[in-house]
Amino acid sequence: MLRDLAIPDFLDKLNSSEPTPGGGGCAALNGAIAAGLIQMVCNVTTNKMLKKEQPVDKELVKTVLVAKNYQDELLRLIDLDAEAFGIVINSYKLPKSTDGEKAARVLGISEACKKACKPPLDTLDICVKLLPLARTSIERGDKNVVSDGYVAGRMLLACIWSAVYNVNINTGSIKDADFLREVERLGTEYVDRRTRYRISYAEPAEFAALTEREREVARLMVQRLGNSEIAERLYLSVGSVKQYTSGIYSKLHIDGDTRTKRRRLIKLVGKQDTDK
Repeated sequence: MLRDLAIPDFLDKLNSSEPTPGGGGCAALNGAIAAGLIQMVCNVTTNKMLKKEQPVDKELVKTVLVAKNYQDELLRLIDLDAEAFGIVINSYKLPKSTDGEKAARVLGISEACKKACKPPLDTLDICVKLLPLARTSIERGDKNVVSDGYVAGRMLLACIWSAVYNVNINTGSIKDADFLREVERLGTEYVDRRTRYRISYAEPAEFAALTEREREVARLMVQRLGNSEIAERLYLSVGSVKQYTSGIYSKLHIDGDTRTKRRRLIKLVGKQDTDK
């Protein structure tokens, strides 16, 4: 099974002229890796809580369990995708000497392509469901590993589009109009959910007034990092961070004392949650 291969062996098969593993399997694999990153952020955080004899965040514990279940499903989809593609290949080998054989072949290809749509559709569905878990790992995870939560989120967004592409390549040979309409409906629904998540999670519209560097600083400020920590992350001096912070508050029309301004910035970003 592909899922049981060592990484170098999997890559060797991917590099070869064999048709599988392909894009569908890789989308599922990357989704599983993203699920692993989510679990890692949560586990690192809860372990630190235990060592400090602090109450463990139950939401992080729940996130680990759910992410692990999704990860197992995605690993299973790596091989299901390869199996489904094998059926498609065999359907193209059906005889086509007579009109009857040609008609049967067209139908066979159509049915095989319908089956080939299921693994990427399932991958898409799971990756959409993992997005809020990535969000939880970022918002509640330890600041030293929060970047891994961001990586998980970005990987999932890529996996969603990868799954869409793998569905679309099969639809051209499908003759079942009802099935095609259902696929289109599902695709629109999933991508819409993904887009709404991205909009609500990424940044408020007001951030458009900031430079790219100011946005980087603002993102870390929202994570409650201090000036020295931001400076270390972005390889800046503390003085430069203070200058960027001042510019951020000015452009976003945020005033008050230092704590008040930071709270208002966090609230501005948190306001995006209502868009979900």
